[in-house]
Amino acid sequence: MKGQETRNAQNDGRRSAKRASLRKTGPVKALFVASTESCARPLIESVRRHHIDVELTSPADVTVTLASSGALFVLFPSQDGSDLQALVDACWRLRSSPDRQPLLLAVAHDLQQVNALLDAGADDFLLWPAEAELLPRRIEVCRTRAIRRERDVIRAQHLVDAVRDAERSERRFRHLADSSTEILTRCSPGGVRLYVSPACRTILGYDPDELLGSSMLDVLHPADESKLVEALWSGWRRGRYVGRDHQVAAQRW
Repeated sequence: MKGQETRNAQNDGRRSAKRASLRKTGPVKALFVASTESCARPLIESVRRHHIDVELTSPADVTVTLASSGALFVLFPSQDGSDLQALVDACWRLRSSPDRQPLLLAVAHDLQQVNALLDAGADDFLLWPAEAELLPRRIEVCRTRAIRRERDVIRAQHLVDAVRDAERSERRFRHLADSSTEILTRCSPGGVRLYVSPACRTILGYDPDELLGSSMLDVLHPADESKLVEALWSGWRRGRYVGRDHQVAAQRW
């Protein structure tokens, strides 16, 4: 049990550190993926005029580690499409990031390039130069989507952590209840037994499975039913319990 608690504490620490790193991430930057700077220069200049932070990288330099930065990636193939396959491969690598999924915008010269990049996992596209005037606004929209996606990752991690904590609490409860010498039960708001500890075999003579799904008033001494109802209203659990032999087997006052 001590070893398991140590592992749980270590896992909690790693999850907390990961959430902290996500919260400290700065504004999402636009990272352009193109084979040559000269190819992407008109695109980059168009965006920088709108005070958007831009960096340039080649398809060969795109890695899964780079994908985990959470940046917005703008994929820009050359007009003749000679580097299209390299960009498609880069797109697949970006989509294989295990931690955070970046947002991918394909800026293509024709529909063939658009379809190839969308099939590889691009989130959105824009035709260049036909829709050049829309590029800065499209990047701002994609940046907003990337930030929201990052927040969704944090919320999803919080939900996963909550589920794991609940499962861990359930395991601890089961361990304590199964080893207890007293009868421990968990009931629904309507008074139906959802769990009965194994001690009921020794005390009442019933198998736990026999009591599951039954009312908490079952096997209660008839004279104590009104007392139990009154006690439940006042927040206490009291009453005498009747065993299989119809004798009083346990009581709580």
